[in-house]
Amino acid sequence: MHKSTNESCRRTFHWLNNEHALICVVRMKKYIIDVFSYVQPGHHGYNESRIKQVLLYITREVESSRKAFLQEEQTRLGMIKVYSDRFCWSNAQAGMLIAQLEMGDFQAVKQVERRKIDQMKLPEKITYTLPPSNATSMKMTTRLLNESQETLLETEQLDVKLYLLPQRETKAGVEHEHSTN
Repeated sequence: MHKSTNESCRRTFHWLNNEHALICVVRMKKYIIDVFSYVQPGHHGYNESRIKQVLLYITREVESSRKAFLQEEQTRLGMIKVYSDRFCWSNAQAGMLIAQLEMGDFQAVKQVERRKIDQMKLPEKITYTLPPSNATSMKMTTRLLNESQETLLETEQLDVKLYLLPQRETKAGVEHEHSTN
């Protein structure tokens, strides 16, 4: 459910026997974007006082450690998965990835160097801290652009849940005995 001006790459996923698609495979690198929402646990009972964030994780498609890492982060932090998709980026287009986020009146733009994404085994994280509110759900669109302002991926409106999930321990707890002298 997204729009992309990079249609030649999209065809690669479907028609690998097509001569044009084979050229695209050589000239493009495939990436994955995963979007999560996160509400930091607070000391107060009010939803508005908690810090709410949208986290974008971007990685090359060839990295096999992505899935396990994201599952661990999701369990450890209590993040809610919002969206996941693939996009292509031409090998000739070095430079920066520009990530635009829009939620109602809130708009934010962040950049990350492509070489940083390409060199990392784990996903590169882009964090957006949202303005304080007591909302438990918001609509959001995300747009990824290359340095030339060409759209690599644009989502339709996504429903972002902004509530605190109970956190689960990733390791078993250890009981400690207390003795007094």
